[in-house]
Amino acid sequence: MLLSLWGSHKPFLRFGLYELLEIQLGSTGLVKDWIFKFGNDSGWLYPLVPRFLGPPFMVSQTKNRFVAVGCNNFASIAASYNDSVIFGGCMSVCDETGSVNASDCNGINYYQTAIPSGLSQDLILSVKPINDRKVGESVRSAFLVDTEWFKENFRMPILDNYTVAMAIQWQINSSLFNSLGLSGNAEGSSTSPTCHCSNQTALEITRA
Repeated sequence: MLLSLWGSHKPFLRFGLYELLEIQLGSTGLVKDWIFKFGNDSGWLYPLVPRFLGPPFMVSQTKNRFVAVGCNNFASIAASYNDSVIFGGCMSVCDETGSVNASDCNGINYYQTAIPSGLSQDLILSVKPINDRKVGESVRSAFLVDTEWFKENFRMPILDNYTVAMAIQWQINSSLFNSLGLSGNAEGSSTSPTCHCSNQTALEITRA
């Protein structure tokens, strides 16, 4: 079983307890994800990819962006075995006026960056203060979010228990497709054990 209601009318992924917001036959979907808030300490590490959703679901590396809110921060995507091996990073500086500027990777009080594609090894997100003497100024939160959802729906300030939509991808083993009773066509290749549906009809889920 791929989905579970867990005693609720809302569908959840069976693993990870992610609430399913949307799923498309084009092998994509959205799940609800929490924003991670962390204190004013000297540093913070968090496993980034892969995040365990349970087969056949996986976190999309092409549709999501990493966003962090706060200042006096340097955030980097690093190897889990050594956080000094860095694949990319961003920084934000503090602005006493409280203005927000995040048009690119480096910003004021806020920044965002794409997740490097094609990464298969375990990675961590490292967030450290730029200036250790200003650690107390660093009120920080971070999250992965679907790029389009972020543009249309994200609002400041971030309230307690704020959630965002994270993009996922899914694939079904081609040997199981005929047992699903779908009317669409499956596309695949003789060299790939997976397939996706050519019919792009969406399953709409009513949100409470």
